[in-house]
Amino acid sequence: MRVSCVVESIPSYMGHMLSIARVGFESEYSDRYSQSVKQEDINWLKENEELLKWGNGKAGPLTGYGLFMLGYVSPDGPEGIESYYNSLLAMAKSADVSQLFHSYPRLERLHEIWGPLDDPRAIEMLRALGGEIEQLKKVLIENWDCFITEVWPQEKPKVIAQANTINKRLQEMNLIENWEYATGFTFQSDSYEYVFSSGMENAPRFNSLGYGRNWVYYDIPFLLEGIVHEIGSHLLMRLQGELQREYDFSLLYKVYETLCSFLTKMIFSDLGIKSTPVDNSKLYVPRVEELLKMEIQSIPISDLRGIFRTVMDQIISEKGKGA
Repeated sequence: MRVSCVVESIPSYMGHMLSIARVGFESEYSDRYSQSVKQEDINWLKENEELLKWGNGKAGPLTGYGLFMLGYVSPDGPEGIESYYNSLLAMAKSADVSQLFHSYPRLERLHEIWGPLDDPRAIEMLRALGGEIEQLKKVLIENWDCFITEVWPQEKPKVIAQANTINKRLQEMNLIENWEYATGFTFQSDSYEYVFSSGMENAPRFNSLGYGRNWVYYDIPFLLEGIVHEIGSHLLMRLQGELQREYDFSLLYKVYETLCSFLTKMIFSDLGIKSTPVDNSKLYVPRVEELLKMEIQSIPISDLRGIFRTVMDQIISEKGKGA
C-alpha cells in the first residue's frame, strides 16, 4: 500500500490564507505575504476565527466542511472552489448528500468511514452558517489570482523538493503493512497521502482532511516520525471511536495519541525512531507510556482494545486518588 507526500495548490492556498489572517497561528510567512490578500478579507477571516480554527482535538463549526473537506477533494482553482461551496450549500438546503457525491465521488468513501456527511446536526449547522459559507467562498475566490501568480511560484519549488526527499525514504518502508501486522487492525484505504503546505508553519502539525489524507507544514521537526505516527493514528481510530461515549473526550484523546506515539517507537525501532511530535506536545502523558510499557512487551499485540481500556481505567483511577 502506498504512502506518499503530495503538493497541491488548494490546500497550500488554504494554509496561505489562514496564516496571513492569523487564524489560529502565525509565522514569518504571515508577514512576508501580507500584501497578497485584501485587507477587508483578512479582517473578515480574523473576525470569524472561531468558526475556522482548530487544535488539540477541537475544531470550529466550519473547520471540517469549510476547510478540511475542501482540502480533501482539492478542486481546481476558483471554479473548483465555487463548485465545492455551491454543492455544500445545496446539500444544506435539501439535506440530500447525493449532489455532493455526484460532484466529488471520493466523498462517498469519506461518508462511509469518517461519518455521515448529512448528519442532521451538520445540516442544521450549515444552514445556520449559510451566509458565512458564501462569504468564505467569495474571499477565497477573490484572492486566488494573487496567490497563484505571486506567491505559489516562490513557495512551490521548495515544497516539492521536500516531498521528493521524504518520498524516497517512504519507498523503502512498508509502513501500513507493519502497522497492520503489529496491531491486528486493517487500514481502510489503499493509500495514505500527506499534503504538504508552506503556509502552515506553526499551525497544528498533522491535520486529518479525511481518512487516508493529511495536511501538514512541509518542514516541521520530526516530520518523518510524524508521518509514521499518523498512519497508526488513522489505522486505530476505531479504538477511540468505540470508547468516546464512555470517557471524557479530552483525556481519551491524550491517552490515544500517547498510545500511537508509543507504538510508533516500538514498531519502528529498527528505523531509529525514538521520538515523535506528540512526545513534545500537550497531548503526551508520560504515565500512559509507563503503563503501556508494562502491558506491551512484544509484537504482534494480541488484545490492543483491552490494553487501551485497561490503561484508560488506570489513569482515571490514579487521577481520582490524586496520583
